[in-house]
Amino acid sequence: MYFQNEQKKSNRAVIYCRVSSEEQVKGYSLTIQEQLCREFVSAHGFELAEIFIEKGESAKTLDRTELNNMWEFCKQKSNNIQYIVAYKVDRIARNRHDYRELDIKRVKYGLRFRYVSEQFDDSPAGRFMEDMFANMAHFDNDVRTERAMSGMREAMRQGRYVWHAPIGYINAKIDGKANIIQTDKAPLMAEVFREIETGLYATDEVRLRMAKKGLVTRKGAPVTKSQFYRLVRNKVYCGIIDKFGEQHKGSYTPIISEALFNVVQQRLSGRTIKMKVYSKEHQDFPLRRYIVNEEGLKLRGYWAQGRKKKYPYYGFELKNSTIRKEVLEQAFVTFLSAFEFDAKYLEVLKQNLTFHLKRKDKDDVQSKSAIDTKIKEVYDQMHHYSKNEFKGIINSDLLKIHMEDLTFQLRTLEKQKEGLGKQESFDIEELLSFAKEFLKNISTVWATRSFEIKTRFQWFVFPQGVILENKILRTMKVCKLFKLKDDIRKAISTNVHNSEINKNTVSRTKLPIMDEYLFETKEYWEEIAKEIIEAQDILADKTPKRRSCQNMSDFNTQLS
Repeated sequence: MYFQNEQKKSNRAVIYCRVSSEEQVKGYSLTIQEQLCREFVSAHGFELAEIFIEKGESAKTLDRTELNNMWEFCKQKSNNIQYIVAYKVDRIARNRHDYRELDIKRVKYGLRFRYVSEQFDDSPAGRFMEDMFANMAHFDNDVRTERAMSGMREAMRQGRYVWHAPIGYINAKIDGKANIIQTDKAPLMAEVFREIETGLYATDEVRLRMAKKGLVTRKGAPVTKSQFYRLVRNKVYCGIIDKFGEQHKGSYTPIISEALFNVVQQRLSGRTIKMKVYSKEHQDFPLRRYIVNEEGLKLRGYWAQGRKKKYPYYGFELKNSTIRKEVLEQAFVTFLSAFEFDAKYLEVLKQNLTFHLKRKDKDDVQSKSAIDTKIKEVYDQMHHYSKNEFKGIINSDLLKIHMEDLTFQLRTLEKQKEGLGKQESFDIEELLSFAKEFLKNISTVWATRSFEIKTRFQWFVFPQGVILENKILRTMKVCKLFKLKDDIRKAISTNVHNSEINKNTVSRTKLPIMDEYLFETKEYWEEIAKEIIEAQDILADKTPKRRSCQNMSDFNTQLS
């Protein structure tokens, strides 16, 4: 059927050009594509019927305006079209499934694809090469998507918001990296949250009131109901990035506080709140604003006047949520004591730190040598592909694909090598000496320290705070050092022989012999060593140098 249609039709052709903004920079401009396609049509004696130009449209979908217009034009018998001319396969589609769908459609209409930079005939080998180039376009698109997603995740973990900025912010470059900054609409968004917080106006009434004050989209259109509800539910405004099932503190300036955001969410859910005002910070209440309830409300601390004296209490902005200070703080001490080590756990800690850290320097030398070998192999491959391109064995487009992949590999290896040079060494004896006393008396350490050290210590141990739910304390995340006891328990239970376990009890075992309970990698134990040093710095009232420093920055921001 294909050859019958070919015989009936003339040599009339259409040109299809497409470019995205990224590819415009790389040299695939519409002007160049159109010029080369016109020259191709002329050189092959085709009659040019129409040109379809897609500006800034992605090839990830077939729902493209000019692509649809082209098919409508080609399927009209009166237009008598035989050829569709494009610069490359990936101008038509970057997805192999979409390309197959288009291929079925062009067979149906008796059309043929012709490409300026890629030549295929209608033989089995030609059709195979055409499919291969379609698959290469699909692969290239998948690699770009994976790298983009990986980049967004990394940016999010650094506290950078790289998505389309909501009203009140604008996308910008800060120190050469993408993030968001506030605009003149930021005060309006802050006022939106404050008005909802008062409970004096219905949410939609707030939307209409703020529209009169100038709260509109970037295009000047009124904010719709659905848009407005998405805005006031967006955690970005209180400095939290919630993407990919993760939440991270943003490095940009929040428009409102997290406390205000949580109150507004309760208003939107229809729950009433009795507001109380307390001082921002008080030496007597180290757990204030650190513990939250299951709905995210932060704990308050205050003194209540009795008949003869004042009494300290903690409580939430809810009815019947008051807790005596000594009761809650004792519960927190008990909670901490669950992480304390006995002699057996300390012995396992000693074995692993000694074994893994002493091997560290030797492993680093081997790793560096292995990376150097891989770097040389990558350079050899680059030279090989360049040589083949010079000899005409591969074309420039295929060379470009290989070079991009090899360059990415080279950068990854160089970063790995750089990371090895930055790794620190550890004083094992000093680490063990501190850990032995500290891990046996964790709860006492917290109870006997100053307010400043207590607050630093809390954020170090439980980086996401503590939740009080049904009079029980729990946490979403524990630092690796405090999670260590549970990891050791699992390692020990794995090594206990079944014969030592009866129906009701586990027989007592001797302290493990050397190497019996070595587990995890040296990287795991390096992190443990770093956290021991961090705990040591906090308790010595030194400026935290690692993760707790960020936590304390967050903590101080929340207090202010």
